[in-house]
Amino acid sequence: MTHNTRIRPSLKARLRRGVDKLRYETGDRTISEASLTDKALEDYLDKHGL
Repeated sequence: MTHNTRIRPSLKARLRRGVDKLRYETGDRTISEASLTDKALEDYLDKHGL
């Protein structure tokens, strides 16, 4: 399912840099903007008991 949401340009750029860095450091090509976003949302919801 696609969830369209607005992400500030500065945060989007930071996300892209993070993905590039993690891919480079780990060699894991499955890391993507979507996978990091999913994980961050999952962690946030778990932390808040949702």
